[in-house]
Amino acid sequence: MSYTIIVYMSNMLSSLNAFLLWFKLFRYLSFSPRIHMLLKTMSHAYEDILYFFIILFIFVVAFAHAGYLAFSTDVEDFRSISISIITLFNALVGSLDYEGITESSRLYGPLYFLVFQSMMILILVNVFLAIMNDAYSVVHAETIKHAKENQGGDPLGLKNIGNFFLKMFHLKKKDEETAEMVELMLKKMDVDDNGVLSKDDIVQTLMNAGMSEADAIAKQTELFKKYDRNDDGELCKEEQEDMKKDITKEVTSMQRNVGKKMEAFTEMMRDLKANQMQLQETINQLANKQGVTPAQMKQAPASFVPGMRKSGWS
Repeated sequence: MSYTIIVYMSNMLSSLNAFLLWFKLFRYLSFSPRIHMLLKTMSHAYEDILYFFIILFIFVVAFAHAGYLAFSTDVEDFRSISISIITLFNALVGSLDYEGITESSRLYGPLYFLVFQSMMILILVNVFLAIMNDAYSVVHAETIKHAKENQGGDPLGLKNIGNFFLKMFHLKKKDEETAEMVELMLKKMDVDDNGVLSKDDIVQTLMNAGMSEADAIAKQTELFKKYDRNDDGELCKEEQEDMKKDITKEVTSMQRNVGKKMEAFTEMMRDLKANQMQLQETINQLANKQGVTPAQMKQAPASFVPGMRKSGWS
């Protein structure tokens, strides 16, 4: 394989890799419901779009074949079937050489141009727009409903965008993140989506989390005994707020305890590393005095240091 071919293949693979890398940007932009909605629209309509492009390709090949047979001897853009296909795809977003095909055939040229524009531009393009519009309408309604339920009436996702940049620059406090996590958990516990937490909601949520039915009922009884002040069998917004504050405090306390233990563990590992280095230095010094290597010193220290066994070294 020649050097030119290797360079060519390398350039093509680099080009493809650069193209695909840009699609990773969608992953970081998906925090916004608006951007996520557009991506979901494409996903929702992909099957209809696939069939649409099959029909579009058949129409383009049919017109390209007809144009090649009619204008290949006079018009440069129709000198072969493959070039004719490229010409017609370009005509979808640009313009067709009307003067060239008209000069080639005074009767067939204008008729070909009129039929192509009518079929491809006026009909098929509008069919594509209708497919995307229907998918967008469905996804838009679902996104707005979901945003209002989960973001407290923030359908534009501005709260998410603000939280994203706060976390990016480490400006958001851990307490605030914990409170939002607990709030989201309480919203998910509202299975009936009626704004209040019933006993069944809590039991079902705890069981879905892996807790046994008996333990879930016991935990639900404990929560209602503590927070259901009016004994109506439901936790209203105010009662949920009290539970949210207590859970947030408990989780924050656990996080701080874990953080302290991690700091203590890190400090212990640092001290251990320092002791290991000190021990290694001591072994090196003893090995130098005995005229042996540190490896030999580790394997059989008593044989190199007289009286070591008696002094309690081994």
